[in-house]
Amino acid sequence: MLLLAVTLVADAQVAQRDPAKIAAEAIHRAQTDPDLAKYPTFREHIIRILERKATQTRPLALNPYASAILGGKGQPATETNGDDVADFYKSCAQDRLTIVRAMGFVARTVKETGVISYLNGRHARNALAEMQLDVGLAVPLRGLQFFAYVPPAKDDSAEVQCRFIAAYDAPYEHKFEKEVLDATLKIGTGRSVPYLDPWNSDATVTTVYLVEGKIVYGKAGVGYIDVKGIGGRKHGVLGVLQKAFFFIPDAIDGMVLRDGDLFVNAAVNQRVKDFEEISQYAVHRKDGTFANPPQK
Repeated sequence: MLLLAVTLVADAQVAQRDPAKIAAEAIHRAQTDPDLAKYPTFREHIIRILERKATQTRPLALNPYASAILGGKGQPATETNGDDVADFYKSCAQDRLTIVRAMGFVARTVKETGVISYLNGRHARNALAEMQLDVGLAVPLRGLQFFAYVPPAKDDSAEVQCRFIAAYDAPYEHKFEKEVLDATLKIGTGRSVPYLDPWNSDATVTTVYLVEGKIVYGKAGVGYIDVKGIGGRKHGVLGVLQKAFFFIPDAIDGMVLRDGDLFVNAAVNQRVKDFEEISQYAVHRKDGTFANPPQK
């Protein structure tokens, strides 16, 4: 009986959370945040997303397979629709913002509101193609079916803003720029789980391959830590041997921005100085310019 009473009290406390009030507080922080002030277009994007959360947060009710990836039905959640995704990339391009920092800003709103945000991977690919944008250094999009920001666990450190989950239709090899990581990566070497596309009523159950990690924002930096699901093979003589036999599992553990430099914690650690000053790593037009991308 005592356990039941405690559970009922906890459920009542959750029910009393007012999404509109929480979002309003987060919007005020966004409007006065000195970090976001450097990126005025992206700040307006963050505010628009928070305004939607105030009115559109609902208990997660996707099919059992998609819900299981996020930890089960009933949690507060919002879908990031195609227009939101396009607005995200367009705002990044206008402010010369890297995806690493942009995802850090989004992650903070997830922690502040306690609301899952999920999106259809096809929307990301379509938006970039239509606006002729290059994402610079980012989570690979090829084969991405589903992406989500999930509020941090209770035992996560204070600087962890959220967890991220990326689901791919098949593992594949991917190369970042040589200056960042001179290696071939294999995306989707982590958990594989059954999946049913929640946006396709004719879909059948398939298998997806997960890349998971945590996003931090704080004194230790901005970026990804505890990444699972990315294998790697270093180039050079060792790489020749690895090509014949295996990929190193979980080759990249994290990528974190500190004082403008990117620190890559991988099979071979690397540092990219002045990362946020190098235009190729920010979201930009494929022709190399930062002019406003065409509207959808």
